[in-house]
Amino acid sequence: MDYDKAIKLLNLAVDPAASSAEADQASRMFVKLVKEAKIRPEDLFKLKILKVETIVYKDLSNKPAGDTIMPFGKYANTPFNQIPEDYLDWVLKNCKSMSNSTAKKLCEYRGVDYTKWSNTI
Repeated sequence: MDYDKAIKLLNLAVDPAASSAEADQASRMFVKLVKEAKIRPEDLFKLKILKVETIVYKDLSNKPAGDTIMPFGKYANTPFNQIPEDYLDWVLKNCKSMSNSTAKKLCEYRGVDYTKWSNTI
């Protein structure tokens, strides 16, 4: 089983900045990986495949913007803080159709005023 991929999918599935479609797709892909590996759900934590603190936040609204998962593109399923800044700036300039929640988190992370950014759409 590709554990890094599993973690990224699960993080995207619970990411409040992800759209419903993105979260649903990530959930389905995660379940498929687990089934293919023939791992029982209760064993995910016993085997330390997943660490609860990696995927669960006490208050999702307080999740740091840098931990937000990029839901699309070249760096899909990668946290903002692991993506080159020039790529994130390019996304802000060129990808005007991303979800509002993703755009807000990306603007917050890059120090861009979301209201001004949204007025450029």
